[in-house]
Amino acid sequence: MARAAKRRRTPRRTNHSGVHILHSPAVIRALVRSAALGEDDHIVDLGAGPGALTAALAATGARVTAVERDEAFVRTLRRRFADRPRVRVVHGDLLQVPVPRAAKVVANIPFGTSSALLARLLNPAGRLRPGADLVVERGFALRASAPVPRSAEAAWRSARYEIRLAGPIPRASFGPPPAVDAAHLRIRPRRALDAEAEARLRALLAAAYDGRVRSAGSVARRVVGPARATRGLRAAGVDAGTPATLVPARVWGAVAGEE
Repeated sequence: MARAAKRRRTPRRTNHSGVHILHSPAVIRALVRSAALGEDDHIVDLGAGPGALTAALAATGARVTAVERDEAFVRTLRRRFADRPRVRVVHGDLLQVPVPRAAKVVANIPFGTSSALLARLLNPAGRLRPGADLVVERGFALRASAPVPRSAEAAWRSARYEIRLAGPIPRASFGPPPAVDAAHLRIRPRRALDAEAEARLRALLAAAYDGRVRSAGSVARRVVGPARATRGLRAAGVDAGTPATLVPARVWGAVAGEE
């Protein structure tokens, strides 16, 4: 009994670093398989830690850039991949190190960086990224993948990229386990829009999310004109009387790209 009481009084260890290392082979395989990598791909692993995911990515033959801020992990990565010329280790902050637009991203990122990183990867106009597979907090994944986003910024991302929750990730997949559930967020580009269509999309979303109660038809007619508005909404199967803030982001993208 004394031993049991002592065990109960022993405080749990605190993970002061906030780092949760992904060590599940099954989850790592699922991430790599989802990314569908080949020798011609450049893949960026943001927050690479000791390199478990980096090693699996490198095994595909792809060119891998492992970004890590912690100096001890950077030393580990450089030793581990010293004989792998297609693996480059970058010592830096994942929110500051440049990520080439043509590169895919596969990463187990610190949960606290999720919002800023998603904005950094997906907000820039122009060329779409080929895709990303991210380990994030499950609640964030649900919000990010919502068909009808809560803000114009989130709608801009969802109109240009298919963002979906690919599946849950058990807490036991990490060491130490996080306090919240995790998930695999899968991101793929939708049909690319030219510069004029992107400008129309921004205008549509600004009008739809300006805080006023407007219908989808009134927003679309105001921004793209009656003919294009009618064609775009009809093709998407959306009634013109639907409140603008209840229209899925992909529909706004289709209206913006309507010729």
